[in-house]
Amino acid sequence: MKNASCSLRNSQVYKVSQKIDFLAGDFINMKNIISDIIFLNPSHTFIPNQEDPESHKDFSLKRHLKHDLPSLIAKSFSVSKKVALRLPGYTNLDELAEVFHLALKEYAM
Repeated sequence: MKNASCSLRNSQVYKVSQKIDFLAGDFINMKNIISDIIFLNPSHTFIPNQEDPESHKDFSLKRHLKHDLPSLIAKSFSVSKKVALRLPGYTNLDELAEVFHLALKEYAM
């Protein structure tokens, strides 16, 4: 909910809040959603060790995200063809490609 309130505050600052509807909650279980774009900011449990600059190399989308990311992305594509995904800058791009491959396979079913 913190991210939604931050986004709402930013939309008010830039005077576009009347053009945006914000929904926060368990996206997988939401019904009858229509949207121009979906912004996903999946909670992850991995926090790099600040004293070890190499600790981020242990990050894995599959191991450290709380949600089933492929299903979350597939659900997003069922709602909108535009999906934005916020992930740490040190995300492994090969792993991200694999996650999207699984998501698109699930979406196509």
